[in-house]
This record gives sequence, structure tokens and C-alpha cells, in this order.
Amino acid sequence: DYSETPVDITGQEAAYGVTVTEDCNYTLTYVDTQTGTCPVVITRTFTAIDECLNQGTDTQTITIGDTTDPVVTAPGDDTIEACDVATGLADYSETPVDITGQEAAYGVTVTEDCNYTLTYVDTQTGTCPVVITRTFTAIDECLNQGTDTQTITIGDTTDPVVTAPGDDTIEACDVATGLADYSEAPVDITGQEAAYGVTVTEDCNYTLTYVDTQTGTCPVVITRTFTAIDECLNQGTDTQTITIGHTTDPVVTAPGDDTIEACDVATGLADYSETPVDITGQEAAYGVTVTEDCNYTLTYVDTQTGTCPVVITR
Repeated sequence: DYSETPVDITGQEAAYGVTVTEDCNYTLTYVDTQTGTCPVVITRTFTAIDECLNQGTDTQTITIGDTTDPVVTAPGDDTIEACDVATGLADYSETPVDITGQEAAYGVTVTEDCNYTLTYVDTQTGTCPVVITRTFTAIDECLNQGTDTQTITIGDTTDPVVTAPGDDTIEACDVATGLADYSEAPVDITGQEAAYGVTVTEDCNYTLTYVDTQTGTCPVVITRTFTAIDECLNQGTDTQTITIGHTTDPVVTAPGDDTIEACDVATGLADYSETPVDITGQEAAYGVTVTEDCNYTLTYVDTQTGTCPVVITR
């Protein structure tokens, strides 16, 4: 019933809680003025005027204000599988964001009888995971405010999936010639997946390495282990077996057959030997050729039949 123009309440004294002491007839009015905002202070002036225009006044001060804080209820805590904040929480903001009227979209409720504004602001700690504290704040027209927080955890908990290339067999004399990039210390090949025939399934950034171990001699069996590690230290591995060996026989070409004029073997063929003789490196001296990619040893051994002539097979 606020009114800045006089309101006649003659006969309603009890309803308004006002008393008038006057022996003659009178009219009773009130008029309101206000100052301030929160609170609003209203001065209600009651005026009684009798038939002879005598008048009396008195005032009532009415203070109207909102002193109750809004009650904010944030949504439940949440965990998001993502590589980083930018991909996991696109609306992340370290400056207040006004979401007044979007309470349902953000899953927040505000209990408040008066008009209010609702904002949120984010802070973060940690890396893997990143823990975000989202603070919702409602402020009403009288600057009463209420807050509540939601914790949002953003992290990558999924291991990379590494698929190594198929096993391989290499014809070579040794590891150095057969697998030039052999390494017993980890080698970073991030970005060279295609060159090494390896695939990595991973949504986040990662590093890819390989390391080699070997067993055996002929063949040498190498186990190449590929390992992908993402930014949150999740890792995946797979292995490739590389067999390096030499399976090709040397090709030996003996010199042409020969006939020697002599009385016996001892005088005709001084280097006759029925036990193997190592002549490695003396191929030219013996007129023999060897076609072989790897290191080798060359021997000869003699056998004989007959007497005159003696036929020696070398």
C-alpha cells in the first residue's frame, strides 16, 4: 500500500495501528517517501485534519531490505577423460562468467526470493590429472551472496595402444650390417611411425621409443620393444622379433686339375695333408676363389688313391 500521494484511511486506524485523539470529526491520511535502496527506508507520515482544519501528524519509519543470502547448490563433482583442459572443458574461465538464467544448463540451483545474478569462475591445480574448482556465486540486489563449488577432474587414464610391425628375417653376416639402427638404449622415433612400420592409437600427445635386446649367434634373435608414453605417463608397448642370420653357403671354385711329374707324393706335392690345413687369406697362392659376403675360413684336405699314378683329391 505504498503511496506517494495521500491515502485516506479515516476509520481504519486500528488496521494501520495508528491512534488519533480528537473530539471533533476528522480525516486521517498517510503519505510515503523513501530513501536508499538496500535497505529502502520509508517514512510514512500520518496526518489528521479536523473540521476546523486543525491538524496533527506523526511518522512511522518502515525499513524494507533483503538480508538473506541466496542458497546455491552446485552440480555434483565430475570426472572428464581428456588430454587437457581446452579439450575437456571448453567453457573453462578464470574470469567470472555470467550464467544468470542458465542454471539448468549448468546443473546448478539457486534459492533466492529476489532478483540475482549467477556467475562461475574456475581455478585449476595439478597436471595429470588437472583438478578444476568451479565456484558458482549468486549475488542478489542487496549484495547478499551465496556460493558453492564443483570439482571437475580432467585427466587421461587410457594407455596408448602400440602395434609393432610384423616379425622380420634379415639375411646378413651380423647385427651391425643387418640392422644398422640396432640400439640397446632407447631411441626416440616420435613422428617416424610410418618409417618403422609401427602404429600408435592415442588421443593425446605421446613419445614413441624403441629399444633392442639380442640372444643367440647364428641366427641372432633381436627383440625390438616399442613403447609409447603419453603426457599423463600412461604407456603401451608391443614387440617385434627380428632374426638376423646367414643361410647362404659360400661358393668355392678350386683351381683346375693338375698333373705333376714326380716319383712320389712327398716329392711331387710337398704340402700334401690328410688333415685340414687353414689357408685363409692364401686363396691366390692356391688358385682358389671363394664367393662369400661374410667372414670365412678356408681349408683343404687331401686324399689319395692308386700308386702309379697316385691320384690326389684335394
